[in-house]
Amino acid sequence: MLRACLRPLLALLLTLTATMAAGTPGGMPLVALGGRVVTPEGVLEHGWVVVGDGKIVSVSADLPDLPPLQLLRTKDTVYPGFVDLHNHPLFDMLPRWQPAHLYDNRYQWRNESAHVNAVTRPVREMTIWRFCEVDEFAEMKAVIGGTTSLLGIGRPPAYADFLYDALNRVKQMAAANGRKLPSLQQCVGALARNLDWPGAFPGGAPQAARVEAVLGVTDADLPDERRRKVSDGMRRGAVDLLTIHLAEGRKSDAVTRAEFAKLQAAGLLNAHTAIVHGISLDRDQFRRMKQAGAALIWSPRSNLALYGQTADVLTARQEQVALALAPDWAPTGSNNMLAELGFAHAYSLQFLGGRLTPHDLFLMATSTPARIAHVDDKIGSVAAGRYADLFLLAGDTEDPYQALVKARPEDVTLVMIGGTPVFGSPDHLQRLHVRQTEMLTVCGAMRAVNAAALPAGPLAPLTAGLAQGLRDRGQRLGELADCGAGQRQ
Repeated sequence: MLRACLRPLLALLLTLTATMAAGTPGGMPLVALGGRVVTPEGVLEHGWVVVGDGKIVSVSADLPDLPPLQLLRTKDTVYPGFVDLHNHPLFDMLPRWQPAHLYDNRYQWRNESAHVNAVTRPVREMTIWRFCEVDEFAEMKAVIGGTTSLLGIGRPPAYADFLYDALNRVKQMAAANGRKLPSLQQCVGALARNLDWPGAFPGGAPQAARVEAVLGVTDADLPDERRRKVSDGMRRGAVDLLTIHLAEGRKSDAVTRAEFAKLQAAGLLNAHTAIVHGISLDRDQFRRMKQAGAALIWSPRSNLALYGQTADVLTARQEQVALALAPDWAPTGSNNMLAELGFAHAYSLQFLGGRLTPHDLFLMATSTPARIAHVDDKIGSVAAGRYADLFLLAGDTEDPYQALVKARPEDVTLVMIGGTPVFGSPDHLQRLHVRQTEMLTVCGAMRAVNAAALPAGPLAPLTAGLAQGLRDRGQRLGELADCGAGQRQ
């Protein structure tokens, strides 16, 4: 009965997605961004990125002779937006959770009362009643750190789309300002590019999501029906990427070590598979991953906080396994990709002899995850024909890769998604003719948000409402940006 009700609603949602993804407008004037540009071919010390109709029109050393342009000359560095393939964004409104001890595997803490009370329960309750607000805060947290594409939002628990819309109508009648509340698709489609939602890329025929995110290989995380659906989708070419939590625990833990064989037995190890965490994987298993074309998504900060160990990424790289970097979630990982990049750099210097270089980490946050998700023809690099998903960091004199791994939240001066400026310095947004902005302070720096990109409304009252909701549940709201000196530790 429920499926029968959902089918027409899903069909309706899919027809709307061609014009609703990632805030990409059509018919906008051409914009030329000037500064140092990091491209797949190398670094243009003085270059121009021309953006039109949501995509990159050209990248060149000289300003091209094109129709009238909106010019933004900067002394900043232009990077491709980060592609985050492993996150649980709805949990990112929370502060850091400090486990009382290290665990052997993920199954120990997931149902532990301390974790349930501090993390699971508050998020479950808040997302039922405030899904759109939680989503906006989470995506903003990602965007201010240069993330333009992510996955993991998921759907509100305990009800389907039509129940969400019914709840929205009740809230609408109670609203004093008469503001129309956004639909579920509008919530998720307005700010960052959500790769695991329908319509992540606009244009052409509406498409269903081509990414499957699975929590694990146990029967609870991957029931037979879901496994068959994913396997069939891979076989038919309907699934570009399966991200699956696997081998998340200490290297000596028997439960953790047994999971790779389960994945193989399920027939889910192939060129569309990205293993998340993989802490206990050894050289032979990495070799099998390479043979199958599978990838590894590395979240070192969260791994070390929960287990005191992380994946052997140097051996994975020796076996030529594709590596991506991702923050996991705010409770035990990093606030966003920029913070995780800094942590991974510090970890490489301290424990890996610096063998993961700043350039390596840059690739692990941009073009490699785009390739793993089979969307590298659309995002992941500053190149003509790609969607204009990019960000700017202040300064253009230091080595661009070294500057990136050392960057702090206040260094981000512009984030553009699908050609739309969504966040940055007030001057940059003003010069790009963003009409309505909301001001906020990021680690002491004044920044502006494009108000049109905020589906649930202004951040200030939204943040106050989330903070109150969490206080009512014995928790507090995490910071939008991590400005502390310990963010790299």
